[in-house]
Amino acid sequence: MEKGTFVALKAFLKITLITGVFCCFFSKHIHARAKAYLHSSKRPYLKPTTPDPKLKVGGYLRLDTFFDTRQTGGSHDGSGVFLPLPPRYDSNHCDIYTRGRFGMTPSVSSLNLTLLPMDAGNAKIDGYGEIDFVGNYDLTIGMPKLRLAMIQAQWPKVSVLAGLYYHPLTPEGCQPSTVGYHGGVPPASYGRVPQITTTWLSDHISIAGTIHSQYLPLTSDGPLGPDESYTHNSMTPAVSVSLEWRNKQSMSCNVLFGMGVDMTRLLPALAVTTTATVSPKMSATNAEIMSFIGTLYSTLNIGDYTIMSQVMFGQNGNYPLLNLGGYAVRCLNPETGLRTYTNTNCLSAWVDFEWHKDKKMMPGFYMGIGKTTGSQHPLYLNPTTGNPIFYGVSREADKAFRLCPRIISVFGHMALGFEMDYLKVWYGTMDRCGRHPGACPVSNLRFLVVTQYNF
Repeated sequence: MEKGTFVALKAFLKITLITGVFCCFFSKHIHARAKAYLHSSKRPYLKPTTPDPKLKVGGYLRLDTFFDTRQTGGSHDGSGVFLPLPPRYDSNHCDIYTRGRFGMTPSVSSLNLTLLPMDAGNAKIDGYGEIDFVGNYDLTIGMPKLRLAMIQAQWPKVSVLAGLYYHPLTPEGCQPSTVGYHGGVPPASYGRVPQITTTWLSDHISIAGTIHSQYLPLTSDGPLGPDESYTHNSMTPAVSVSLEWRNKQSMSCNVLFGMGVDMTRLLPALAVTTTATVSPKMSATNAEIMSFIGTLYSTLNIGDYTIMSQVMFGQNGNYPLLNLGGYAVRCLNPETGLRTYTNTNCLSAWVDFEWHKDKKMMPGFYMGIGKTTGSQHPLYLNPTTGNPIFYGVSREADKAFRLCPRIISVFGHMALGFEMDYLKVWYGTMDRCGRHPGACPVSNLRFLVVTQYNF
């Protein structure tokens, strides 16, 4: 070792030893001085301007026990069924998916945190956060997944909400009350998106404007599979506007009517590649797709009865709304790989009824139907497969019908739910018009029993 290096190492060890001895003798004094400084008036920007928030912890422990008559598509643990799988035939022309299945899953259990309303000047601030354990992907089943996380400020005539919350076209006051985790999807729509929503309030009418993006796992489909990059790379947020009318609150009858429209812009790819040339060629692209969806919905509470309904129509109803339809390649240049896109349209309607006179026995049912209605422009057909290049929940699904009668019983903190979930989907080959001529039905019947403890 060189002499200079040895001297430097010796000096470093001396300094370390002296510092350690100093800290041992004066650590309590240093800690007290530091704590006093952190809470002194010299740092007013660290002091809260309102009283400490009051938080409330809640949630539920839940076990879903189910039996299906057919293989289904949805969450990996079986908690949510979105579609019965289309036929897949073996060498003897036997459908391998006709086999049923049985399972039990606790992953829908939930934990929530509520920020109780607190005053901040003329506004009241509250918040809410919720997680479940369904996971974002198959490999994360049983791991915490963020469902909701929002903060809201309310003034007498205006409120502002920021965070992860329900999609503006699936308002909290008008969602199917199904026992199953599916929420009526499809034909109903469901989504949670990060958003900023400003609502103007009056006695009976509220008008809301929202800018929002997408968040895993409810993201649009595209060349990379479901991913939030398609909306991020468009460099513009999705925009929603909704209008609601409510009657004066009464004990006998409460009515809500609403309508809304949503515009989403996607950039499916930053670059495309073609192999039609001698060597692969990559080309940058800015081809975008813009989609519009409109909805009408209502909630009617008459005495012990609640009736909810919604009609939705528009373009590209896939993620984050989990409905039928999507978008496809309209034109493709084989020499450069450059392409344009067009929407496939969809229409859906549903109704939900519940009688809740006695919490020990609350019967109800959900019924809905959805249909793809084709595309405005002819679709490009892949010369190898003869099929369109389609992005959405399912290229083969033409229409869906769902009927879910249920009974819910609540005994104190305990709740039991029973549901028969009948889901029928017509599958066919998509043609150049985005339609499915000759579609054939496939159905699944699920028997579901849910045991839940609320806390």
